Amino acid sequence: LNKIEQDRLDLQRSLIQTSSQFDQIESEKHGLTIALDELRRKFDVEKQNLLDELDLLRQAKSTFEREK
Repeated sequence: LNKIEQDRLDLQRSLIQTSSQFDQIESEKHGLTIALDELRRKFDVEKQNLLDELDLLRQAKSTFEREK
């Protein structure tokens, strides 16, 4: 009976540890999701800035060619 009790206690400890690890992984996943969303947002802003700059360069080129 003592062996069975010890096994039960070991399983309970293992379950608690696994549950704690799962919670930690969920927390890390949440943090990574937030970081990924922020990177996507920054990338979209940079992409839009580059597209705007490209439009300005095209307009300048067009103006320059008309003035030639």
